[in-house]
Amino acid sequence: MSTRDPTRSYNVIYRRVIHETRSLTGLLPRERIKLSEALDMYTPCVALRSGEEHCFSKEELILLSENLPWYLHELARLPFVLRKEKNNIFRVLGDEWDKRIIYFLLYRKLSVEGVEELKEREAIQLIKKYRTLVFTTLSLDLSDETQGHVYEE
Repeated sequence: MSTRDPTRSYNVIYRRVIHETRSLTGLLPRERIKLSEALDMYTPCVALRSGEEHCFSKEELILLSENLPWYLHELARLPFVLRKEKNNIFRVLGDEWDKRIIYFLLYRKLSVEGVEELKEREAIQLIKKYRTLVFTTLSLDLSDETQGHVYEE
């Protein structure tokens, strides 16, 4: 019978998760561009952290520009980034204007506060409509709340 140390196994898994998470963060944008700039580009693309490029759909850019008032075109920075957290909540990453613009796209009215958290159905609504303009990432919490452990790297 094997007497493996369970903490060692958890640490191996933890290190693997950290490695995979780091590789996923390479798929996030290194830069963001204004909607107005993207509309003027022949091939609207942004650099990713991995060094690759992600290109936006011209049709989605036009749709977004039609759905936003003209004065928000300079303030809308693409791509929008959402982080999936516990309980199927998506957090809008970015500044106040990102939150206001997301709010406008969902509810068709301006808000001073904007929206910080989206329900899953709201996030899916945005992602379906603007597939190339919305990035999603995951929140990573490696604490074991039932045991009170936090696994170290």
